[in-house]
Amino acid sequence: MTVRGVVVPLGVVIGSLVRYTVAATLARTADEMVGLSVVLLVLGRTGSPALAGAAVAGYTLPAVATGPLLGAWLAGAGRRAPWALAGNDLVLAVVAG
Repeated sequence: MTVRGVVVPLGVVIGSLVRYTVAATLARTADEMVGLSVVLLVLGRTGSPALAGAAVAGYTLPAVATGPLLGAWLAGAGRRAPWALAGNDLVLAVVAG
C-alpha cells in the first residue's frame, strides 16, 4: 500500500487500523457513559433524584446550547477549523476556570 508516495506494508496498516478502532471505541464508550455516571454518583451521594436530574441537565445543556453555534462557526472556518476548535476549548477552559 502506498501512503503519500511511501510504500507501507499491509500489516502495518491493518495493525494501525485495529489500534485506532480499539482506542476510538473505548473513548466513545467513556464519553457516552458520563451522563449515566453523573446520575449514579449524585443519586448515590445525595439520594435525591431531582438533584441527579439537575446535575445531568447541567452537564448536557451547554452542549445543546452551543452545538449549533459551534457547527455554524466551524462551517465558516474552512481550513481554520482545528484552530477554531482549539479556541473554543480554550474559552471553555477559561469559563470553567
